[in-house]
Amino acid sequence: MADELERLAANIAYELKLSVKGSIDSWTPSERALVNLCTLDAAKIAVKAATGLAVTSEKAQVDAQLANIKVAGSGSVSSFLWEAAAKVLKLGAAVLLG
Repeated sequence: MADELERLAANIAYELKLSVKGSIDSWTPSERALVNLCTLDAAKIAVKAATGLAVTSEKAQVDAQLANIKVAGSGSVSSFLWEAAAKVLKLGAAVLLG
């Protein structure tokens, strides 16, 4: 299960980097490291949410960690993270169901 979560997190990170484009270049190394750690948390949270478990407090914790990392003209990176997670889950579901 750990390998699958790591792959899911890697796909989320890839989609996130595509979404934030050049903004990632303005992040400090510690901000980049935090975003990478949060992609693994997002993968775990997304899987829990997909199974119907409550994840509100866990999601809020990730949002708080990312609150100060900005995406040019768009606010916090957390909204981009959750959009990337949703996109990856939808793609995965389409593959499984297709």
